[in-house]
Amino acid sequence: MANLEKNIEEKLAEVFKGEFEKEDFELNYLITDDVVTFFFGISEGKELSLDAIEKISSIIDGRYEGSNIVNQEYRYKFNLDPCAD
Repeated sequence: MANLEKNIEEKLAEVFKGEFEKEDFELNYLITDDVVTFFFGISEGKELSLDAIEKISSIIDGRYEGSNIVNQEYRYKFNLDPCAD
């Protein structure tokens, strides 16, 4: 199972903490092939803002692919492949 670098995880955690105004937010993600999916419960009360999505894209140097709701979770997908169209 692949993980992001620790410094990238820390930067991402700060974005999510600021977005949800929670100091104890736990960063959850899954990397499959060239796609990283971030997920969090709908119990957080809101989806990510466009500003947060742009910050995440910049931090991971990826492209936002979309979001959906699965099993009471918001899931946000970002493509990490620099050659993807």
